[in-house]
Amino acid sequence: MFDVVDFLERVGRDATLAHASPDEVASGTLDARLSAEQRELLATRALLEVSALLDAPMLCCMQFPAEEEEEAPQPDEPDTEELPSDGG
Repeated sequence: MFDVVDFLERVGRDATLAHASPDEVASGTLDARLSAEQRELLATRALLEVSALLDAPMLCCMQFPAEEEEEAPQPDEPDTEELPSDGG
């Protein structure tokens, strides 16, 4: 027997269950210690209600790729030519 969190963990590990129909999800919850309401929320993927049931806040995160940095200009190479001498 397991609870909602264990079931969600199982869904995360099992790709067939993660993409299953509501009926398949409902049958997958039969061996869980879940109420009829919990089974219905999980089967219909009512994310906000499941989050409230678990007293867990919904988190949203966005990531953007960094812009490629341009190479910094290299300082001019010092002149290797000899300067004319003043004759001294």
